Amino acid sequence: MKNFLLIISFFLVLQNGHSQWIQQQSNAGSSLLNDIRFINKKTGWCVGDSPGVILKTTDGGANWIQQSNPLPDRTLTCVFPVDSEYVYAAGYGQTVLKTTNGGTNWLVIQSGTAISYYTGLFFANRDRGWIAANDRILLTANGGFSFDTLRTTYGAWDIYFRNEFEGVASAGLKIYYTSNAGVFWDTSVTQRFGPNFKYFSFINQDTGFVSTYSGDIFRTTNFGLTWDSIPKPPESLSTIRFINNKTGWTGGEFGHLYKTTNGGINWVFQNLSQFNLFRINHIHAYNDSLLWMSCNIGKILNTTNGGTSGIMNLGTVAKSFSLYQNFPNPFNPVTEIRFDLQKTGFVFLKVFDILGKEIGVLINEKMIAGSYSYKFNGSNLSSGTYFYRIESNEFRETKKMTLIK
Repeated sequence: MKNFLLIISFFLVLQNGHSQWIQQQSNAGSSLLNDIRFINKKTGWCVGDSPGVILKTTDGGANWIQQSNPLPDRTLTCVFPVDSEYVYAAGYGQTVLKTTNGGTNWLVIQSGTAISYYTGLFFANRDRGWIAANDRILLTANGGFSFDTLRTTYGAWDIYFRNEFEGVASAGLKIYYTSNAGVFWDTSVTQRFGPNFKYFSFINQDTGFVSTYSGDIFRTTNFGLTWDSIPKPPESLSTIRFINNKTGWTGGEFGHLYKTTNGGINWVFQNLSQFNLFRINHIHAYNDSLLWMSCNIGKILNTTNGGTSGIMNLGTVAKSFSLYQNFPNPFNPVTEIRFDLQKTGFVFLKVFDILGKEIGVLINEKMIAGSYSYKFNGSNLSSGTYFYRIESNEFRETKKMTLIK
């Protein structure tokens, strides 16, 4: 048995005043949104519960459309899009759903009344996939027409395969490794004492990260044969997503989120207090700038700059309330919005489309008097005319801006 190597190092947690995340309109009510996955920067799915909800977007989240769930009373915990047509979703009560047309129709391929619940999905192709459950690991080689139970002694929380044969599964105090598609699972190389393992985040064929319930984070560079700890934030956050060996995010309870750009040596706190989150359930990163998060009470958050603050205090005294014309205008895809606050107070800065539909809340918090600049990134929007509106104290003003790509 190879032991985990503990890397002991000092790290500094930095404070980031205002993070540039916006809330997308999910139209999911108070649903707890458990998982969110994209196949490219435009098309993705999100699933949740209360009731079982399935959402799809084809424009990066500017619009989320609810799809029909044949088992609306079942909580959905995970979703895995193989491509634009084939998507799988799973959840409580041994529920497995499948679509072969992008979600126009969802089929029930498994459903039961047992206490088993499914927590992780991974498909190597349209037919071959694995399911992590609380009491078993399942394999299908025919698109869900039948399932083989691979392990029943212990279940698993998350599962990942780098090809059709080699995979890892997180399960309690152990990480299982298989080289034969899950027929046999070896724990001798990864057994350890400590917190329960939870989510995987692999960045290539060899290097990946795994989170734990206690907030510890471990990294492998040989696809699970050995795992080393990396410095962690000061909170126990179990949701994790790395986009490369240096840049990653971890989030969880109370909507707290941290970002590192140096492999965990430093963790920057990203302030999301304006969204009143109870929990961040899943983070999906398309690259180091474009991310989405599924959260509680139907909230989906999105950033187009990795969550870096978009607000800058210009350090000048504001003699009145003012909203200035964005510059440049037209723009592609970044523009600056400046405004003056004569008094300290709660500030809303929102963006609307040409039909008046709210597509993003840029600022929703208390701000001190002064002059500010906000860097707005429209890379996730289509070309067209948009409106931005500020509200603070008794001040209200709206201006028009044009995005040309």
